[in-house]
Amino acid sequence: MTYRLMISLVVALCIFPMSLAAAELEYSGTLGLGYWGLSESGDSAKAQEYSDKDSSLIGFIDARANKGGYYLYLDAGKTGKTAEFDGGRFGAFKYALSYDKLDHRISNDARSYFWGIDSNVLVDSGNQTDPTLWTPLNYHIEHETFGIETELSFKTPFYVEVGAARRESDGRVPYGSASDVFLNTIELPAPVDWTTDTAYLGTGYRTRTLVISLRGEVSEFDNDNDVLYWDGDTGPGTLDQATSLAPDSDYWKVSGQMVWRLDFWSSSLALRGSYSEADNSLDLYKIEALGPAKFDGEVDNTSINAAYNFAPTGALDGKIYLNYFDRENDNQVLTDIDGNTNTPHEYDRTVAGFELSYDLPARTTLDTGFAYTDTDLNGRSDSDGAEDNKVFVQLRNRSFDNVQLRAKFAYLDRDGDPNKDNTEVLDGVRSYDYADQEKTTVELAVTAMDTDNLGLGVEGTWSDIDYDDTTIGLTDVEHYDVYLSADYAHPEMFSSSAYFGYEYDETDMTSE
Repeated sequence: MTYRLMISLVVALCIFPMSLAAAELEYSGTLGLGYWGLSESGDSAKAQEYSDKDSSLIGFIDARANKGGYYLYLDAGKTGKTAEFDGGRFGAFKYALSYDKLDHRISNDARSYFWGIDSNVLVDSGNQTDPTLWTPLNYHIEHETFGIETELSFKTPFYVEVGAARRESDGRVPYGSASDVFLNTIELPAPVDWTTDTAYLGTGYRTRTLVISLRGEVSEFDNDNDVLYWDGDTGPGTLDQATSLAPDSDYWKVSGQMVWRLDFWSSSLALRGSYSEADNSLDLYKIEALGPAKFDGEVDNTSINAAYNFAPTGALDGKIYLNYFDRENDNQVLTDIDGNTNTPHEYDRTVAGFELSYDLPARTTLDTGFAYTDTDLNGRSDSDGAEDNKVFVQLRNRSFDNVQLRAKFAYLDRDGDPNKDNTEVLDGVRSYDYADQEKTTVELAVTAMDTDNLGLGVEGTWSDIDYDDTTIGLTDVEHYDVYLSADYAHPEMFSSSAYFGYEYDETDMTSE
């Protein structure tokens, strides 16, 4: 079990509050200095997954200046891992430079009997039976992102936007591979040396009642280690095995949208659509005698969304929507030495529904909605898809000042379409994600502001899922959770928050 005590103390000073009338220059800033302290019992990587492991000094700076419509803004993050510099002229043009650093800790105190860690050549040390002689290591990835973007409008409804970013990732991750002779699964410390370059170009038209935009994006992912070589079954120093890692890939996307605000019922119509393509190519390594096999992958996605929002009265507002998504999988079909082939999985999904909100007496709001979802699957051996009908009813009440009460009931009925040609399906085996099910969910929540600066909240959820036609596998899931939260902010000094959550699941399975 891991216990963590985190203390953050920050002193913020407002600096440079000044206005020079003669030069029409205004500038101000805030400088914060502090200390981050961490006391910990245990060594859980999950508890440290996205946080700093060591105590350290912290600081931030927030500075801004403007003159004659021109402005500059600098924001350096409190942990020293984010920074953004913005500038431009209001209504004419703007630009931004950004930096972001993210550490992802995967595991602590792992060990490996291989030498050559952090390279793409792993040599068996010959100490497989004595873990005390293995090399200690931590699995982690460090991401750094550098970005630049600009937008030009020159005080007209038309605009052009351009941007680019580079993300560099370094570290190591656990990678599983199987022995060709004994079919034993082993863990390989795979190196991470990735670079992702992205760029976009867009244009559009913006007014109070109409917004139209069109944007194109491209991205390229490069892995400096496409293949990981390692000693297999023939002993140390042979390098008789090779495992394919994340392949180099290319991605592009074209998207557009339109938002039209109408005078009728204070309504608006929004249309969005996009098409994207991702492809890659890599060597698939098999037994030595067969050599590498080439694999070409391509996935195309099409998305179309439409929504109509309306408010015919001051007490009633609603939304009608229709969403469509289609995934086409043109991945190459391969056959292994046993005659097995891969089956590319593709699907399309259509969602149609509505949501309504109506103000009742006693400061109470009634929310309700219905959604119909139709999913068609291609490439799944067990299922051809499913149809969902989902309805919800929610009440929100603010009869008490600074207190909101919320109660929600939701019900989902799923009608699965099992593949009748699959013998396992005929025997009663159902994959739970598209099996027939009835799901009931109840949520209760209370949010209170004791003062202008103190907030308290409690929320609980109960849900039950019955899988009607499953005779082998998952048949019922019952879920409970409770979340408590509190936050306090002192004006111009500091802010803090506390959070506690408890979840419990009870699952029933059968093997009849």
